[in-house]
Amino acid sequence: MARQTPPGYDFSTTSWMRPFQNAFAYSACIQNNKPGYELFVNWHIPEVVANIVPFDSSFKPRVFSVHNTADVNGCLIYGNTREVMKVEFIGHHDDLVESGKEGDCADLRAQQSASLVQSDAFPDFMVDGRMTIPSNHADVANTLIRFVYEIGLRQDNHTYAMVFNYAAAPATADSFKGSINDLTIRPSSDVVNGAWEKVGLSGPLKDFEGHFTIPLSLPKQYSLTQQEYVIYDKEGTAVGRIPAPFLAIDKQ
Repeated sequence: MARQTPPGYDFSTTSWMRPFQNAFAYSACIQNNKPGYELFVNWHIPEVVANIVPFDSSFKPRVFSVHNTADVNGCLIYGNTREVMKVEFIGHHDDLVESGKEGDCADLRAQQSASLVQSDAFPDFMVDGRMTIPSNHADVANTLIRFVYEIGLRQDNHTYAMVFNYAAAPATADSFKGSINDLTIRPSSDVVNGAWEKVGLSGPLKDFEGHFTIPLSLPKQYSLTQQEYVIYDKEGTAVGRIPAPFLAIDKQ
């Protein structure tokens, strides 16, 4: 891990690529090394957005159907005053376009993670990530919940399933005043959200552990596109996002 020590901060960054069957997961990670201080981060392109408690870390995988690795220099926003720095990471070639748009990081554009990449074979994978989010954005320090999650795609004859598993726990047990029941997850894609609601997953989270399987029809021709599981707090404010690919019908 590369140690980052701007004035008043101490955190580390790293990134890696992991191959799967017809899929390639690119992950980026940030670890907070400073005792006694919670660290806010927003690593824009690899989508690592979290409030990280001391000596903990947060990482997210993004899955592509094509192996096309590139060294990317992207904007990382950190700290309560939202300081900005450029940090290199192992990314996908598609990230270079977004990196060029970032410029000096002063005017970040909202990133749309929905590019279609045609798939020659079913992308079979399960990949894990970790993040911390508040169940109440108005009281972040006392309601942080650590999520360890797993996403993936699994094929079954003429259908396939999006798999989403998680295990959660209070990030700071002694001062925790939040509730897992204050969180609700909704997919950003209308197609995925419809399947999500059909199997009864649209309500608040019930437990600190969940295992979800979302069945979908397998198109004859498809492209791998990325949607997000958006996590909302008790007031309906989006407090976390998990990139999660699915298969879109290829109309070409």
